[in-house]
Amino acid sequence: GVQTCALPILTLQSSTTLNLYRMNVNWASPASSTLTGPQSIVIPSYTQPGSVTQPTPGEWLDAMGDRLMNKVQYSSQPFPSLWALHTVKSNGVAALRWYQIRVDGSSPALAQRSTYQPDTTSRWMGSLAVDKLGDMAIGYSATSGSVFPGLRYAGRLVGDTVNTITQGETTLVAGTGRSE
Repeated sequence: GVQTCALPILTLQSSTTLNLYRMNVNWASPASSTLTGPQSIVIPSYTQPGSVTQPTPGEWLDAMGDRLMNKVQYSSQPFPSLWALHTVKSNGVAALRWYQIRVDGSSPALAQRSTYQPDTTSRWMGSLAVDKLGDMAIGYSATSGSVFPGLRYAGRLVGDTVNTITQGETTLVAGTGRSE
C-alpha cells in the first residue's frame, strides 16, 4: 500500500500572490512528514468584490472573495498543473478569476489565468473541475439587480487559446426568488 503521499496546499497570500506549500505525508511514520514552502506565484492584481446585489428588496450577498473557493484541482494534461478559482471585482461586479499553475519544475509558474465576466451580472461562489484530458469547467452562482440568484456553468477545452473560456455560459438552474 501507499505509505507516503504529496499534497499541494495553495493559498491567496495577497492581491498579487498565491502561495504554494507541499505537504509530504508519511503514513508509516507520521513524525517523518514534512511541510515545505511557501513558494510564491505572482498573479495579476485583483480587488476583492465585497457584496453581491440581487433584485430588491433582497439582502446583499457575501461574495467571499478572500479565499479560494474549492479544493485545488490537479491535472497531468497537457502538463502537471494545479487549478484554482476565486471571486474578484471586475467592472463593478463580482467575477470569477481562475488559474492554471504549472508544477512540473522546481518552481511553480502561472501557465494561464483569466477573469470571467462576460456582462454586468455578478458571478461568484464558483467551483472548478478538470478532466483527464485537461478540459476545464466552472460552475457558479449568478445574480444582478434584475436576475434572481441561480446556477450557471461555462468552460474551456485543453486546446483552446490560453486564458479564455470558450464553451459558452449555460444556465443550469434559473433563480426564481431572492436569497435571504
